[in-house]
Amino acid sequence: MNCISVLKFRISIAAVAAGLTFASSASAGSIAIFGDNGIDNYLATLGHSVTLVSDSQLATSGFLSSFDAFFMTRAGSSFGTGLSLAASANVSSFVGSSGNVVLLNGDFADGVGSDASIQALIANSVTYALASGRGFIGEFNGSVAALTSNSNGFNPLGLISGSAGSLGSGAGGSGLGLYKTAAGTSHSITSGLANGYNPPSVEFGASMSGLSGVSVLATFGEGGNAAVIIREGQPAAVPEGGSVLALVGLGFGLMALARRRR
Repeated sequence: MNCISVLKFRISIAAVAAGLTFASSASAGSIAIFGDNGIDNYLATLGHSVTLVSDSQLATSGFLSSFDAFFMTRAGSSFGTGLSLAASANVSSFVGSSGNVVLLNGDFADGVGSDASIQALIANSVTYALASGRGFIGEFNGSVAALTSNSNGFNPLGLISGSAGSLGSGAGGSGLGLYKTAAGTSHSITSGLANGYNPPSVEFGASMSGLSGVSVLATFGEGGNAAVIIREGQPAAVPEGGSVLALVGLGFGLMALARRRR
């Protein structure tokens, strides 16, 4: 093995080791969206590849595998619908425990095209979901469906432990100002949101209780009902340090053998 071959071997070993310990992320991603409103067009202007999908497509096993994130919202300014049992199961499996989850508990989509603060909130939420791969963003109907139970008759996705009441005008304090929590003051998702900002387009939401394993970034009213919720995905298991070191050690051993042969 000549010097050039040894150098290439060193580079390949380093690349393998790095690939086992680090995940890459990109600012733009491929997003499947259930529900057609201004969100898909807005995300497309940011450079994301967006695809409007149907329940029947989501019910097809493996359909979501080519996407980086799933966004569940509604048609226009409607209350939206839930997913079928098969589609719900596939979305839950797609996100799993490793995907980042963002819930926007209100009719935030109604502010797209007229409210820069709400647009920034949605854009930041998508960026956060994409960072983990297989992320989830739920707006309005998507936010309550993501919990383990809801009062709207939506098949629950079970991504977050908790219960949601019925969606309605002023429900859960929606219509009040958005106040950042301690977690929200330093988080990228709410970075462009002024504390106490009352978006004129957000008037409907749902009461949420029993939330577990989440961080609430903003509430309706100071210290009120959760408005912006995140669940940080748990990275998939990677080989233990010993396994990575063994792989690197094998590489160095082969390089030493090459030197002896020379």
